[in-house]
Amino acid sequence: MLQMGLIGCGHWGPNLARNFILNRRTCLTRVCDVNSAKAKDLSVRLKGIPWTSRYEEILDDKQIEAVAVATPLPSHYQIVKDALSSGKHVFVEKPLSVNYKASLELTSLAVRSNLVLMVGYVFLFNCAIKYAKKVILDGLLGEIYYIHSVRSNLGPIRTDSNCLSDLASHDIAIMLYWLGQNPVTVNANGARFLGNPFDDVAIAQITFENGQRGFLHTSWLDPCKLRQITVVGSNKMLLFDDMSPSEPIKIYDKGVAKEIFYDSYGSHRMAVRTGDIVIPPITPEEPLFNECEAFVAAVLDDRGNEAMGMIPLKVDSTLQAMDESLVKNGKLIEVKS
Repeated sequence: MLQMGLIGCGHWGPNLARNFILNRRTCLTRVCDVNSAKAKDLSVRLKGIPWTSRYEEILDDKQIEAVAVATPLPSHYQIVKDALSSGKHVFVEKPLSVNYKASLELTSLAVRSNLVLMVGYVFLFNCAIKYAKKVILDGLLGEIYYIHSVRSNLGPIRTDSNCLSDLASHDIAIMLYWLGQNPVTVNANGARFLGNPFDDVAIAQITFENGQRGFLHTSWLDPCKLRQITVVGSNKMLLFDDMSPSEPIKIYDKGVAKEIFYDSYGSHRMAVRTGDIVIPPITPEEPLFNECEAFVAAVLDDRGNEAMGMIPLKVDSTLQAMDESLVKNGKLIEVKS
């Protein structure tokens, strides 16, 4: 039985608490939030689990072997570092830290300490995302040309990071997971319409080592909530729509024939091919439960961080390069390996 503590009882903390409590191999023994009212409220909802407003009390508890961190991004570095230094395994919500250098330091500390450090990229445990990866690996789509993602909504507006850091991290992680390729260069452009110190809207491009491209559109100012990723291949195309839980995956038998033909006017053009749309059945499971289970297995079964490998570091490196490109008005920036 893995004894755990939760640090952060705000928006996402209660979801983590619920799923770790549902796991038969964990015992949530204490919750913490700097806001005492939030910590006390969650304690009451969890039938009296002890609470505190100081995370150091959790780290000083020798019975607690692991912590889940769901605090605002700027606090991640210090809390995760303190937790690892106290010998605790750590599950932390994405992204790991505000910059790649800090993420690399924390990852290195976890490796040296022989501790599990897992970052919460919950979409990697989504059944539809896993299904799409199998479709790509099986070659059903043919050669992958590019992946295009849209993640937009009207709010919530954040004041601690730009929309790329907030929204694109999930899509970058999914692209890395699907392609199995390292990002090489990025460029990004954004705009601030709300007087926010960070960009409200941004568009970015990733070039991967084998030539595939990733295009990302993120916004806090769009009227409709969209969570879509399109994979364009030489044979077929795939759409993942997270806003359609009953039909999250659609495979389009569409493409462009490379053979050039001539029409009656003597000009030439490529032929567009249109076929059936396949909607495969996807067994619904809760991705967050699967993610929490993967963390527990990594600790108790000594499986390490095999669930996502180096994806969190690559995401942070990519985001940092995008931030630099935003500042430099879309300049092409190399991603640190």
